Formats: sequence, C-alpha cells, structure tokens
Amino acid sequence: MHCGIDYGTSNSSIGHADNDDGITLYTVDGDSTQLPSVIWAPRQSAQLDPAQLEVQIARETARAIEAHRRQQPSALDAATRVEIEQRAQALSEQRQQLRTQIAEQAIDDVAIRDAQRACDQEATAIAQLRGSHAEVSPAQRLDIEQQVRRRVIRRMDSAAQSEQSFAGLPNLDHAIYGAQALAQHLNDPSNGLVLKSPKSLLASAGHYRTFFVDLIGASLERLKSVAETQAASTLDSVVLGRPVHWSTTHDRQKDAVAKSIMAEAAETAGFTAVEFELEPIAAARNFERSLRREAITLVVDIGGGTTDISMLRLGGTQRRQIGRTDDVLGFSGVRKGGNDLDAMIAFFGVCRRFGKQTLGAGGVIDNRNSPLSAKVFGDLCNLYDVAIDQDLERQAAKLDERLKGLPVELVKRLGRFQTLIQRQLRPRLLLESEAVKKALTGADCVDFDMSYIEPSLAQTIDSGMLPSAWRTTVASIRTAIDRCQSDAGVDAEHILITGGSARSTHLIQLLFDPATRARVVHQDLAGDVAKGLCLSARETFG
Repeated sequence: MHCGIDYGTSNSSIGHADNDDGITLYTVDGDSTQLPSVIWAPRQSAQLDPAQLEVQIARETARAIEAHRRQQPSALDAATRVEIEQRAQALSEQRQQLRTQIAEQAIDDVAIRDAQRACDQEATAIAQLRGSHAEVSPAQRLDIEQQVRRRVIRRMDSAAQSEQSFAGLPNLDHAIYGAQALAQHLNDPSNGLVLKSPKSLLASAGHYRTFFVDLIGASLERLKSVAETQAASTLDSVVLGRPVHWSTTHDRQKDAVAKSIMAEAAETAGFTAVEFELEPIAAARNFERSLRREAITLVVDIGGGTTDISMLRLGGTQRRQIGRTDDVLGFSGVRKGGNDLDAMIAFFGVCRRFGKQTLGAGGVIDNRNSPLSAKVFGDLCNLYDVAIDQDLERQAAKLDERLKGLPVELVKRLGRFQTLIQRQLRPRLLLESEAVKKALTGADCVDFDMSYIEPSLAQTIDSGMLPSAWRTTVASIRTAIDRCQSDAGVDAEHILITGGSARSTHLIQLLFDPATRARVVHQDLAGDVAKGLCLSARETFG
C-alpha cells in the first residue's frame, strides 16, 4: 500500500489517497494528524563502546531482515487474501461512520473510546495478516547480519579516522517524539537533549550522516507504524516531500547529500519503494482539486526551514497524470522560513536581556564592554546544532573570568546567558519565540515569557518590531518569488499560500502589496503538502 509523508521542519504528517480522490491523513500525535518534528533523547556517551556497537548492529540487522522479509512472497493463499481485503474495506467504512458520529456528537465519550479501541485492535490484526510473508531462512538471516556488521564497523572506523566523536549526540534507543518530547524537555531540560527540525540540518550533516539517517529513519518508522495500525495494511511505498533547495547556497552537491539521507532513512524505516515530490507542487495538487478550469497559480510554501515557490498550470486535463513537467512553468526556493522568523524575534526582541550589544539613542552602542559578540547571540537563536551548542557551552564557561570590572547590569544579563546555556534552556527559548509569533497574528503586542530563567522575567514584543526584525528573511523570500515569476514569464491568476508560517498575517502583509493580496488564497495550511503527496503516491504507485 502506498502513502505520502510530509516530513516537515516543524511538523510531519502521513496519509493515503484512494482511487476516488478521498484522502486520509492518519492521527499521529494524540488526536492530531501532525507530529511536531521534535525528538528528545538522553545524551550518548563520548565514545561508542562495544556494547553500544552491538546494540547498533542488532537494530540495523532487525530492520534489514524485516525489509528482506517484506520482499518475499505472501504466506497467504489467494482466497484468504481476498477475505482479508474485504474485511479491511468493511473496517474502513466502519471507521468512516465512527468519524461521522464523532463529528455529529451522536455518541458519548465512553462509546467513542470503546469503538475506537475495537477498531484499532482489529486494524492491528489485519495489518499483521496483510504483512504475512514467507519467513527469512536462518542462512539468509546470518548473511544479512554479517553484511550489516561489516557495514556498521566500517562506518564507525571512518568516523573515528575523521576524528568525529558521537559525544553529545542523542541516544536514539530511548527517543521520545512530538508533543511528548516537548513535555519531557520542559519538565526536565537538563536531563537529555531535544532536537527540533532535523530536516533543516541535512545539507550540512557532514560526518554526522549516520546519526541523521538513524534519527530520521526512526521518526519515519514511528509515523509508518502508527499509520499502518489505522490503515490495517502494510505501507511499503512512499512519496516524500522535498524542498526546492536544502542548502542555503543552493549547492547541488549538498542538496544531493540531503536527499540521499532522506532516501536511506526511508529505506531504514521499512519502505521498499521511495520517490520524491517538490513540496510546492504537492501543495498545488491538493488545491487543484477545487479548480473547475485551468488556471496559472503561483504557489508559495512557507515552511519551517525553507520557502519554496513554483508557477504552475493547474486544473487542466493532465491533473491525474504522472510527471506533468510541462505544467511547471517556473520554480525557485530559499532556505528561509518560520524558524528564521522565530530566531529574529528572539534576537531582536529579548537577547539584550542576556547581554547582547544593541544600538541605543543616536546610534550609540550599549554594553560596549560585553565579552560576547553579536554572532554568539545569533547562534543562541539558531536551531539545535552539535557544534553550535558546544561553542555556546564554552562561551558560558569562560564568562566567569571575564565579568570582572563590567557594569552591574551587564553582569546580571550575562548571568542569565550562563543560566540559559548551562541549564540547556535554549530550545525552550525558541519554542517561546515561535509561540509569540503565532500569538502576534491576532494581537498588537505579546509578552515573551522567560520566567523559567529568572522569576517574573518577561519582555513585551510589539508587532511594530517585525518589519525590521524580519527584513532580511522577507527580502530573501521576495527575491525568490520575483525570480520564479521572471522565469515563468506569465502572471498568476491565483497565489496559493501554504505552510505553517503562512498563518502570520504580518508576514503576508510584508510579502505582498494590497493589490497582490487580493489574489491570495489559502487552503489547508497545515495539510496541503501532505495531501498532495498522497495524491502523488497514488499516481506513482497506482
């Protein structure tokens, strides 16, 4: 069975499109169809010891054996397979009726829970039956294990020779995902590491490639497992979304590295067929279903780590064909998105509370004696990165010997910086910045809470700050839009805005003038890409 996965910088979704254009996005985090792209895990030891090596080999061997097993002939006879498919169809209809009843509040909470539990149990049983294949022989298992062992040892030797340590990286054997990961970090920030938006780091993965393959593979495997339970079927084929560029410099080699990591991670998760679709094109596929005639559409997909733009011919006779390269009139992208907007709110809005140099009246620099440069605070507001975190820890450790003779107020602010780093509260600062961005959509000013650093510490963020704080990011997105329009050589009838950050009314006002905003349309801001990828999977795998 095929599926589409939007492994997003901020959230991830998985779903399936049937032949009647019906699309199901599976619930993956409580009742939500979106799983926050956040992982929490305890720190890994400085070196990979023999016991950890065996754990790694065992984990990869199990995945390889399962992938090999899925390629074997079905263990069920034809009559049994037909019976299972009929029951799966009936179960799907029952689930749809249940969802309708829930929406209409026709049954009480107890009945809902009981019905859902019964459906889930039967769906799990059907998925297991559908996944029945001929067993892998002992000889094949031994051969697979030997191949994996050689591959893992060779990989570890290569890392050691390049002097790349696994120190500080999360131990994925005990990882927690989504809302639970956020809760774990907020409850105990010093115990373990929280990694947000790993997708945005793929272009610079470097010698940490193995770690990111394992990390994203585990995330995709979790999505896949949860979806298979609800679908009552094995998901073996996937179309993954990808940005126009993973690399900030549009480096083709780095983009290729990022794509290969995603492909290998999907295979590690158990998918036997993996394809990719550009995210703005996927978003357009979902929007296209609402069009009654052909229309030239500019698609602006503002994600967490990237903004991707495409000019497309939609609604024509080719809407269900595979490929459709003739309908792509132009595309461009920039590695700027919601995470950059969050970072700039923190950088311009609250970093002075931690000792950042700022321009005062008449352009005079405050805190001129601050031992920390503006770059340090730029790193402070950046996403999780092993090298950045290690450098910030060194900066915080050195501060004690550099505070002598500094103004009292500056010493107090730099003390907050030390608290923020030493207690590993940086991810929480960025989460608060994201929350402020969302809240500003419906308010002129919002309090940026930092009481977890110091009691009653807060900073009022005024929406009037956003034009200057977001200036660089907005200019980059505008340039990419202009480039796409120029390459296409046509004007758009519609401008489809999608992606989580598209909810920000302030951002839309900064990007488009009033006349252009009249052509802007919104669909499912959170689900456009995922639904489009489901349609692409149906067209690709049938």
